[in-house]
Amino acid sequence: MYEDYKQVYDADPATGEYIIDVKLDRFFDFYHPWDNSKFDRRDMHPELINYLEDCSKEIPFSEGIAVRFEIESEEKSTEQEQKLEQSFRYYFRYLIRTYKERRKREYRHTAFLAVLALVLLFIANIVDAFLTKNAFSLTVIEGIFVGGWVFMWEAVYALGFHRPGERQKMKEAVRLLEAPLSFVYPSE
Repeated sequence: MYEDYKQVYDADPATGEYIIDVKLDRFFDFYHPWDNSKFDRRDMHPELINYLEDCSKEIPFSEGIAVRFEIESEEKSTEQEQKLEQSFRYYFRYLIRTYKERRKREYRHTAFLAVLALVLLFIANIVDAFLTKNAFSLTVIEGIFVGGWVFMWEAVYALGFHRPGERQKMKEAVRLLEAPLSFVYPSE
């Protein structure tokens, strides 16, 4: 997080939200240059996405944010503003949905690993009680125990240590989705 965010970003005096300024030459610059679709929901420019995410990371979560688009070379167009806002909201809703789906898949995978670990540990205990003790059976039993503990560790790792980055990305996406958008035209 950037320590001097108060010097970099203007605060809206009415709301106290820190404003992420985006200068666009024209509305078209908001969209991905290869997306020539005629649909209302076009893809956002990837560099703009990176910029917005980086700016959002620099401002603490305890502070509100707003996004202000300054359109340099075009006249005010409510229709274009609405399309831009639709694309903006659509992108971040899509991002949140994919994070949630990924989280669901990871939880299912983690549950599978935990169940597999418990099954292996249970089998190892049962086999240990009934097999005669010789070098081969001890090696098999220890192998099953080790496999069970490895799967258990994978489940714990996936649940506790692998996730903090994902949670942060999800918070950033929600924050940008909820950020109010405004438009400024220097030509006015």
